[in-house]
Amino acid sequence: MKKWLCLLLYLFIAHAAISAERWAIIVGIGNYPEGSGWKSINGDQDIGLIAPILQSNGFAESRIITLANDDATKRNIQNAIDSLALNLRQGDIVYFHFSGHGQLITDIDGDEGDYGYDESIVPYDAKTAYDSNGYRGENHIIDDELNGWLMDIRKRIGNDGKLIVVLDACHSGGGSRDEDDDDNEETIRGVRDVFKLPAPDLCSRVSRNPIDWICISACRSYQSNYEYKADEGRVYGRLSFALSTIFSPNITIEQLENKLGLQYKNMQSIHPQDPVIEYDTAFNKNYTLFQ
Repeated sequence: MKKWLCLLLYLFIAHAAISAERWAIIVGIGNYPEGSGWKSINGDQDIGLIAPILQSNGFAESRIITLANDDATKRNIQNAIDSLALNLRQGDIVYFHFSGHGQLITDIDGDEGDYGYDESIVPYDAKTAYDSNGYRGENHIIDDELNGWLMDIRKRIGNDGKLIVVLDACHSGGGSRDEDDDDNEETIRGVRDVFKLPAPDLCSRVSRNPIDWICISACRSYQSNYEYKADEGRVYGRLSFALSTIFSPNITIEQLENKLGLQYKNMQSIHPQDPVIEYDTAFNKNYTLFQ
């Protein structure tokens, strides 16, 4: 009897593992609209770099949603996440990737304390500066907001599911060089100016949701994110290119940390930039990303 029970348990676990689906959303923006204040970068090139890597890690092409340039508006990004959430089941693996500009924005709910700024990723329809008669920052995706969207995914996939978030954008909002680029300099994915909102209500304080997934960022919050020119002359996000060289089906958090640090050193940026990997304390160093 015990043998049969063990066999049934094994078959149940095996079936659960096989039935788990792998889903991905890849957002890449290179050409922001004229008048937005954003310079052209190569975020859209990252899509063609990351999608094949995911497929080699078990993600079916039909399960990979891509949003490039003018398709990558805030509404479309949110709709893609919401639509994906409806298809998710317990135990699924979800990968979210954003390649584009990043910017600091005034913290309006006070959850950043004395720091005073939220980090944000910049969709296609966001502008660089506040305009009292026009754009007021409504299309920026601040970290608090993205956190809420991702928590919905986490609830859908449960504790047995996996959520990997990759942000190949500048989170510092600052640059260490002039705005006038030349071909010998590295292109920054961000701007020096903070997006300042008038009269933030610092009395309204809310607690930020804890991180409940693996988040891989291109740089520290106070650093700028610079692009990388590969050997064939194509330009990609520094983080996207690095990940494309090290992702493997059985890679663990510890291996990811070690290999990512080495790959950044091999790319030899003239600007200081360190990748950051954040994850819930429930995960250990041997936790695998795609298994």
